[in-house]
Amino acid sequence: MRTRRAGLLVAAALSLPLDLYAQDPRSAPPQIVVSASHEVEVAPDRAHLTIAVESRGRTSQLASQDNARIATAVVQAVGRAGIAAAQIRTLGLSVQPEYRYPDGGGRPTVVGYVATNRVLVEVRDLARVGGVIDAAIAQGATNINGPTFGLSNPDSARREALAVAVARARADAEVMARAAGQRVGGVLELTSQDAFERPMFD
Repeated sequence: MRTRRAGLLVAAALSLPLDLYAQDPRSAPPQIVVSASHEVEVAPDRAHLTIAVESRGRTSQLASQDNARIATAVVQAVGRAGIAAAQIRTLGLSVQPEYRYPDGGGRPTVVGYVATNRVLVEVRDLARVGGVIDAAIAQGATNINGPTFGLSNPDSARREALAVAVARARADAEVMARAAGQRVGGVLELTSQDAFERPMFD
């Protein structure tokens, strides 16, 4: 069985002064710049699905009406599968003409219309993901993207990764300074890159 995890990767860069015994106090202190990263793996507690309903009709009105009927049934089925209304958000509705192009070239003609409705579903109980997908397809969903797994609150994992990355960078700086016969002082500058989440599987 494959285990879902979410990975957060944080990178930190430090700029530290070198304490030189014969340093001129009027000059800027020599610096050593190091960087390090650390990844924390945690179990995700959220999943997102993008569910689309595509319908065709001779006119834009017929395509839209048919699409609205199916999309409503899909959303209701997702709700019965255990998803609260607040966790279902409409992403957009589009209606586009469908053309037929003559074999010998020439001006295309409109033969109908395609209506597409897309909704974003947040699943807070990962055990429900399969049921939500099955329910949507049974009611006429034509396309499902996902699930995309993530975290509802990644802050604690990010801070853990950041603390380790900073400590690792500082340790590297001290090793490099000792090898050069120097010492490191306080931090002159510290920067970090935003964490990102990515799904992983065992």
